[in-house]
Amino acid sequence: MKALRTPDERFRDLPGYPFAPNYFDVQDGDGGSLRVHYLDEGSLGSDTVLLMHGEPSWSYLYRKAWEVLKAFDKPFLTAFSDSDPITRGGENVFQNLIPGAHGQSHVVIKGGGHFIQEDCGEELAQVVVEFIRRTGS
Repeated sequence: MKALRTPDERFRDLPGYPFAPNYFDVQDGDGGSLRVHYLDEGSLGSDTVLLMHGEPSWSYLYRKAWEVLKAFDKPFLTAFSDSDPITRGGENVFQNLIPGAHGQSHVVIKGGGHFIQEDCGEELAQVVVEFIRRTGS
């Protein structure tokens, strides 16, 4: 697979982005590999929060997200699949750290995978509509 890589020096000294680079390689299916960047911040043993993004966004956009999320007091929905090993238990982090999630019930959608919006789009849409009706959001 042909892939372009931005030189590492382009990411040095970005304003408001003091994070160390971390990478892992994944097989590209054509005998090569792709380098994937991730952030690993916080204390060892603390809860994990996963914020996912895709092209054309990247983790730079999340650098201030938690400042906003920790002050977000409007109703906040957590909904994950029953078969996603990555998000399992992740609702606890959101419900503990985001004021608007306090007291909201967590929704488990059966039969979805990690990309629940693709695997169970209609079910997720129904959950969102019901949440809006219930909370007036």
